Amino acid sequence: MTTPDIAVESLALSRLRKQLEAVTPVLPDKAIVTLGAYTLETMAQSPHLQGGAYTLIRVNHKKELRHKTLESTGEEGLVLDTLYEPHYWFEAREAVEGRVSTLLDRHLYHYHREVLAVANGGEGLASGLLPPLVAHQKAQGKQTLTTLVYPAKTHSSDAHYNALSAVGRMLADGSTPLLLLEQEALEGFHGVTPQGEPLTGPRVLDYLLDLLLEKENVVRELDRLSSNYGAQVYSAYMAAGCSLGIYESLRNILEISLEQPLMEPGLGEASLIYVLVRAPKAYMRRFQKGLLEVEVAAWLQESLGLDLPQICEPLFAERLDDRVDALILVGGAGPRERLSQSYARVRRFSDMNLEKGYVDQQEWRSILEALALDP
Repeated sequence: MTTPDIAVESLALSRLRKQLEAVTPVLPDKAIVTLGAYTLETMAQSPHLQGGAYTLIRVNHKKELRHKTLESTGEEGLVLDTLYEPHYWFEAREAVEGRVSTLLDRHLYHYHREVLAVANGGEGLASGLLPPLVAHQKAQGKQTLTTLVYPAKTHSSDAHYNALSAVGRMLADGSTPLLLLEQEALEGFHGVTPQGEPLTGPRVLDYLLDLLLEKENVVRELDRLSSNYGAQVYSAYMAAGCSLGIYESLRNILEISLEQPLMEPGLGEASLIYVLVRAPKAYMRRFQKGLLEVEVAAWLQESLGLDLPQICEPLFAERLDDRVDALILVGGAGPRERLSQSYARVRRFSDMNLEKGYVDQQEWRSILEALALDP
């Protein structure tokens, strides 16, 4: 082949490569799975769905939908229909025993490589199905991240029993990084949207998840980091809509996030810090990645007394305001004291379920060992 022929072929291959890179995938390779009544409308208006990057799949019991009227948004759903709506985690598991993989594979396909699961751990259906769901995804080689809303201290012992079992089963399986958010802290959070509107109540969970998903391939990244640093559990701090005209610096925004922990972490066990900072594009120079890392490192040492590996990612939005969001995930810092308090409340009830044979002795022992709780 002559030199001109090689040049022509090289040019043709270069053009073909550019054309292939410009092709937008038709099928989204990421999925969001919500389980139970609490998350029935979570992420319904998410821009990440409208952009086609994620598929939304809802898992519910038929009785949960009885009094709900939802607009059709095109999402797929898995509706379980049993005689009684599961109240405890072991009842939900029994309802789909041996069928979890078959049911899920009708909705989660081979091209879904990243799966974000969102559930309220206090619900029977959600706590029962969540562990086998993420375990099945892990067995298929998918990357996962699970967000579990943990019951408030004022919630029933049944809710704490369900949530405790769900956390313990996932930790025992080692199936997923687990972001724990306390329901009371989540719903009592106070912030501001970029439009200056109050951010409180049920909208806070959507806001946090949308901020998290702004980072491309965040599920894959946290899955990898969790494996590398042994950080299976994450706690969170968040500051929303902080005006730079008022707070003046990122340091002050990070400080204000400490006033509203979304799950009180055990900082002594922390192994890494993952920080997302979202700002308008006009502040790109001010929030460069290197500058963020320096600021966060100083804040960690001076305010929290921590010297840990940190990953800082700036995100920039097409906005003309001066409002900044910060999400701080503390990896490896499980809320051990909170889990111990839950177990103290449900211990007598869990012992009764063991005696009656509702729960296998060995399984419950593995749950408690994963939670570092004494049987």
